[in-house]
Amino acid sequence: MSLEEQLGMLRPAYEVESLVRAVVGARSVETARRGDCLSVSRPGASAPALQCYPAVVCVSLDPARAREVASASYVERVESKGVGTSYVWVPAARLQAGFDEALGLALEAVDRKARATTTSTPRQRTARVAAPVVPEKVPEVCPRCGVQISAAGTCFCD
Repeated sequence: MSLEEQLGMLRPAYEVESLVRAVVGARSVETARRGDCLSVSRPGASAPALQCYPAVVCVSLDPARAREVASASYVERVESKGVGTSYVWVPAARLQAGFDEALGLALEAVDRKARATTTSTPRQRTARVAAPVVPEKVPEVCPRCGVQISAAGTCFCD
C-alpha cells in the first residue's frame, strides 16, 4: 500500500501528515498501517521509530533523551515503555509551533532505530541437546540382613 493510500485511510491532521512526509523525504523508511496508526520505521527494524495517529505523533527515544526533551513546548507527555524505550507524545496542535524541533526529534528516532538494527548481532541458533539419561542407581542391599548398604559401605551385620 502506498503512502498516499495509508495517509488517506488515516486522515491525519495537516501537521501530522506534514511531519510524516518530511521524514519519508529525508530518510529511507517503511510505512505501515497498524490499527488506528501509521508506523514509520527503518527497513528491517523490529519496532517503529514513529507511530502517527490522526492528531498525535509518538516518537520512540531512549529514556535519557526523552527526559531531556520532556519540557519542550511541543511535547505533551513522555511515556516509559520498559528499560530502553520511551515515547514522546507530540500533538498536532503543538506541531505548528515546534515543527522543526519535532522533525529533528523524529529523524533522530529513525536514525536510532537504524543503529539498533545494524549494530545488533544476529541471534545464533543452537541445537538443544538433551542431557543423557542416567539410570537411577538401585540401592545395594545386604544379602544376609536385607538392609540397604550405607554410603560408607556398612549395614547392620557389620
